[in-house]
Amino acid sequence: MTNKYDTIFLDQDGVLTHFAKNAVEVTNAHMLSKGVPTVTMKRMVETADWNMPGLWGLTDKEWWKILDAEKTFWLDLEPFEWAKKLYKELQKHTDNLIILTAPPDTNSEACSHKRMWLKKHIGIESENIIVAKKKYVLSRPGTLLIDDNAKNVRDFTTVKRPKGAGVVVPSDWNTSDLSYEIVWKEIEKVL
Repeated sequence: MTNKYDTIFLDQDGVLTHFAKNAVEVTNAHMLSKGVPTVTMKRMVETADWNMPGLWGLTDKEWWKILDAEKTFWLDLEPFEWAKKLYKELQKHTDNLIILTAPPDTNSEACSHKRMWLKKHIGIESENIIVAKKKYVLSRPGTLLIDDNAKNVRDFTTVKRPKGAGVVVPSDWNTSDLSYEIVWKEIEKVL
């Protein structure tokens, strides 16, 4: 079988990890101590908005400061129960499956923690990980980006040069009753 994509880029946070769930728990704990009502995952899904800090009335800078105060936040992210299964299934569809994850600007340890998380939970070596904010610079024919952020996929597929393909997958921040089947159904459409 010939693979449709020579390289598949797979996002980490929100695709392999429960980033939103963990971020909500950390932020709620911090904000509750200040008397601010908690945000439920149900409310997060109902807004289906990537502006998580706004749910607590925080700026991006304030929110990242809260997450960064949790020194092991990136190491402690809970994997989706299907993370390893998804990675292994995607390996069947390309010779180059690369984790493409964006680092936060605010935490110098996040990149190394993300790499350690991938090694621990999925068994991925550093040579198969790229940490970059501007994911679209890697876009070219024969590439596919799998990400939970529509802007990342839009940028990857619409750059003003030969471009790759992309798929926005559901995540815990925008989908109730998230399952492997729901995620895989979206990916399968482009494979």
